[in-house]
Amino acid sequence: MIQLLIGPSDWQDYFLGKEGASRYRIHNLPTTSGPGLYELGIAVPRSGLSRRDVGKLVRDDIVVVYLGQADNVRTRLQQYGRSGAHLGNTYSTGHVNDSKDDSLQKGLGLFEEIFSRGQSIVYRWAPVSIAFYCKKSLY
Repeated sequence: MIQLLIGPSDWQDYFLGKEGASRYRIHNLPTTSGPGLYELGIAVPRSGLSRRDVGKLVRDDIVVVYLGQADNVRTRLQQYGRSGAHLGNTYSTGHVNDSKDDSLQKGLGLFEEIFSRGQSIVYRWAPVSIAFYCKKSLY
């Protein structure tokens, strides 16, 4: 099931101190979680469908931009929601921005660029068994 993780104005509303605003949609996270695979996508609504109406999006409305795995998917999604994790601060060349002082070369991070276009970040995930998850590193 596709879930909204971060709406286009969530981070901005949070940093502006708007009442009730949070950085990400906490209530949309998995209630329990363990090891799993997850996809992050950009919601690209069809014409005539409001950008805020993500609940009506279908697979065809999502552009998958990242596939990952985690020991705890809920925790990993929280990291993305809070800061964009390793996808939030990149140079325009795609390299991770390790220097906060290098503002001339710093381009918009992936998440910031998506939000500037009025789009949302969505996710879906699937649990994997511990045995499968551990075996994957043997190949």
